[in-house]
Amino acid sequence: MVNLVHFKEEKKMSNLITFHEDFNLTFGVEVEVTTSNITREELSSYLKEKNVEVTATRSYTHEITKGYKVVTDSTVSGFEVVSPILKGEEGLKNMERMVNALNEHPNVSVDRHCGVHVHFGISEKDENGNWKESLSLEKIKNAINLYVKHEETICKTHAPSRRYNGRGFNVPVTQGYDTDWNGIIKQTQKIIRKVNKAHNLNGVQRIFDYHSRTINMDSFFRQGTIEFRAHQGSTDSEKIRNWIVFLSRLFTTTKKVSAVFGPRFKKSEAWRFREAFYYFIDKDADILNYYTQRATHFGFDWAKDIDKNYSPALDNKFLEDAGDTQFLAGIPPSQGGM
Repeated sequence: MVNLVHFKEEKKMSNLITFHEDFNLTFGVEVEVTTSNITREELSSYLKEKNVEVTATRSYTHEITKGYKVVTDSTVSGFEVVSPILKGEEGLKNMERMVNALNEHPNVSVDRHCGVHVHFGISEKDENGNWKESLSLEKIKNAINLYVKHEETICKTHAPSRRYNGRGFNVPVTQGYDTDWNGIIKQTQKIIRKVNKAHNLNGVQRIFDYHSRTINMDSFFRQGTIEFRAHQGSTDSEKIRNWIVFLSRLFTTTKKVSAVFGPRFKKSEAWRFREAFYYFIDKDADILNYYTQRATHFGFDWAKDIDKNYSPALDNKFLEDAGDTQFLAGIPPSQGGM
């Protein structure tokens, strides 16, 4: 029997980042937690005492509710707290209030089986009950392709348990049969080309109709959302806020993503990191600084040298250090984190 380590996160607040002014999609969040000696009803009552609106529901339901719902989840030894439909900075603060309450409860924690899932409302029903895009099809496809192209890099800011590991509930969409770097490139290019060929959201949905993948559109026909499942379990509201905001920037970028992988992209981790967390997402230095800290925390020491004033000379050093091959993102789980 494997002994799981349960984490109680300490709050370390910094300058909070927020949505781009052009972002107007709705969003929602699902926070999985482990619990001990507390029932679903008791957790719901506790959240209400903390000024969190909670809607009583069945043990598990896809029903969209006015308040948060506490439901059972077969993948964790505890519960999943699911938000109502949220929007804008007010929605982020609403989410923070709920997550901070979870963090303060002595019987609530997270382990490596827990995750944070973020939904964005990319489609809504018109007066005839038909789904209509909340954003142009091209912007939605470009947002997906941006995540797909940089997934290997994004993984470096997540705990080892959420990377290329074959686990059944958060498998990277770019993980194919070959899990070396060249295999990831081939799988990434294949997905981007499929997305580009899709003529409508139905076609995009068919590509990501897998509940266990990091991008999931299984909920699209039920709720009109796209779900990102990559983030590890957390009761740190800053981590969750910044993750939601980072994902939102995928939808507001003006940079067009292609399936072409140049030599710098292929060989330099630092180049890819700056592309993912700065160049392609509105050149927000706060986002770049936050995620370089996250990557450094997980043992990727080269991330400490990345900033918005990234120099060709420094990049040449990274390229020189990389040599002719690039290994898969990841450090063994035993080296810290979940």
